[in-house]
Amino acid sequence: MNRPIVLDWDTRHFGFRVARAEWSGDPCELNGLLDCARVGEITLLYLFSPPDKEFPEPAGQHCVSFYPSQRVDFEKRPLSSVVLHKLDQFKIVELTWDNCDREKVHQLGVIAGKYSRFIRDPLIPAGKGEELFRIWAEESVKRKLADAAFGLIAPSRELAGFVTLKRELVVARIGLLALSGEYRGCGLGKRLIQAAEHWAYSSGYNAIRVATQGENEEACSFYLRQGFGEIARKKIYHVWLESPGEVSNR
Repeated sequence: MNRPIVLDWDTRHFGFRVARAEWSGDPCELNGLLDCARVGEITLLYLFSPPDKEFPEPAGQHCVSFYPSQRVDFEKRPLSSVVLHKLDQFKIVELTWDNCDREKVHQLGVIAGKYSRFIRDPLIPAGKGEELFRIWAEESVKRKLADAAFGLIAPSRELAGFVTLKRELVVARIGLLALSGEYRGCGLGKRLIQAAEHWAYSSGYNAIRVATQGENEEACSFYLRQGFGEIARKKIYHVWLESPGEVSNR
């Protein structure tokens, strides 16, 4: 039987029990998953389902709330001919925790998560979603959650944007990609994609992947313009079996 899997890191971060489960769309299967989650005293269940499956109203009546979002995966072959040219004195550098503007890295992490379910779900405790992305950005630059990180440096020497990458079995995956607001819309995001492609190709990968939110139309359009193609789409529900406020007041 498919059962929810408790997520230790998320549980520690949010301060209540969090789990994830895969749901095929079968209402009977969903009832079983929700029953198991309640027995396990799960407060928040991440429910991954096919993109065309809607959370049934009867099940929703037995939950505090549920928040829907979509994850879209894109992929492309990294170009062997990518050359990292200078553009208006902007340059790409490899980021480390010793050579970066640490506060800017944290800010860019939050920007990268702007459309994330962790920031947009109104029941996520205040500040915890942003903190998650600050931790993700820091741990990526420290090479704990990523294998490479590159920064885009402006002529003023400010960190204008960054991209992080992780080695997977058969692909290189972009983890975080963000530009500060004043540098958006200037073609600079392409420079970060070029840096990611260059690293992926040099590391021997034949494919580079990235995931973003289906609600983030700007990001989806950007990746398509950079030659990525959509390869997968999933719906993700945050199913709240208890109010996080009730848990904290125990």
